[in-house]
Amino acid sequence: VRPPNAPTPIPTSSSGSGFLISRRLVVTNNHVVANWTTITCFVGDQSIDAKVVATDKDIDLSLIWLTRDPPLETKQFSLGDSSAVKQGRRVFAMGYQLPDILGAKLSVQEGVIGAITGLAGRSSQYQIAMNVHPGSSGGPLLDEHGCVVGIVVSKLGVGYLLDTGDVPQGLTFAVKGDLIRLLASTIEAKDWDVHSCPVNPEMNLEQITETYSSGVVRIVAKN
Repeated sequence: VRPPNAPTPIPTSSSGSGFLISRRLVVTNNHVVANWTTITCFVGDQSIDAKVVATDKDIDLSLIWLTRDPPLETKQFSLGDSSAVKQGRRVFAMGYQLPDILGAKLSVQEGVIGAITGLAGRSSQYQIAMNVHPGSSGGPLLDEHGCVVGIVVSKLGVGYLLDTGDVPQGLTFAVKGDLIRLLASTIEAKDWDVHSCPVNPEMNLEQITETYSSGVVRIVAKN
């Protein structure tokens, strides 16, 4: 436990998750990659340098570009329609949570859309009934068809506990997936293509994991 009035430790690195929406374009959160000089993406058994090509601090969203192609078998995600997502819809999250404790292994979870607005009523977010942990930030939120409908961004945690005395359980927020398109449209280079989601059959968590796990990226950023 940090003593009262002790200085906040200065982090030496940042870790999180991301996912490919084209051959080299990766979606993640701004807070995962902002203000770091080097960004490394771990895709399968390869480590690939990356650079930020677009960011929106207000909604905590960034796009990063891999400096070389990932393995050919790497999955690319397609974007669903966030406006069609309703309260109570089943969703799936994928990410590299708590890598220092659990190791660099992908975690998958299932939950539901608890509300179609997020923290403090933000229209750019969903509230999700799902318990995620540090390292999950930037991972994809998928519907039953494997379409990206959001990006995991945060959960209520220690700060809320200190303010209220209550321990929040399973209260997570995600940026709505339609905002990826808006951010991608600001990139000058157009040697990529963001795919809209085709009509796929419904899948369970096991099928989602088997089909899409290769496209989820572990990100480490340092100075």
